Amino acid sequence: VSTQSTGVLRSDAMADEEVLFAPEMFLNENYKIRDFNYGGVELTIASLAPEKDDWDTTGQHIWPAADVLCTYLNNEILQKRAPFDSKLPSKKVLELGAGPGLCGLFLSKFCQSTVLTDGDDIVMRLLQRNIELNKGPNQVMCERLEWGADLSTFQSKFKEKFDIIIGSDIIYSTVWEHSIIPLWKTVDALLSNSLDAVFICCYQVRALRTDQVLLEWAKKYNFLVVDDPAPSPKIITTNRDVKLFVFMRNPVA
Repeated sequence: VSTQSTGVLRSDAMADEEVLFAPEMFLNENYKIRDFNYGGVELTIASLAPEKDDWDTTGQHIWPAADVLCTYLNNEILQKRAPFDSKLPSKKVLELGAGPGLCGLFLSKFCQSTVLTDGDDIVMRLLQRNIELNKGPNQVMCERLEWGADLSTFQSKFKEKFDIIIGSDIIYSTVWEHSIIPLWKTVDALLSNSLDAVFICCYQVRALRTDQVLLEWAKKYNFLVVDDPAPSPKIITTNRDVKLFVFMRNPVA
């Protein structure tokens, strides 16, 4: 019989079980450092190697949709289309389901402040590491956020709403109440009411009805699709379709 520091007696069998099933044994934080360049903006990002695809580590990967979204954002900045025009340096950015934070860190090079969010503690550590790898003059921070669950707590910390909300590969589940509905509840609560505020969502299509349900719930929350670009096949490195939608609030709702 072994005595723990708490004073509780535990059998050797119980101790062995604790070792065998300790959560940290299932963690993988053996990250690779990779360099990215979009329009001359260089980023250094730690993430799991692309060949590692365990379901439990999805938030530690850079998925193809992130590359598509960064390419789109770079093109919009070059064309200076609102909200990526001369007012961009004053914008506040929020990335949902940020994972390693590639897209948010790219936008952070142009915007006043950026908040990278995720709901996983391991990913939060990864985000902090990538923030430190890409330090610049603009404010960047990471914050835990579970969609639709702790919005009041989040809003009490970030008093002002966000001008630009982005998310890449943040729609996985075909059970819509677990992904799309909480997503729209969160976007509606946190996106600014300004006329040029946008929510940009880019994802690999994993279910046939994803687009339909996403757009149905956008309408229920009074959002309109203002851009549905067709990404160049040259920047898509997956056999799944990648969709990108830009949403704005319906001004007549």
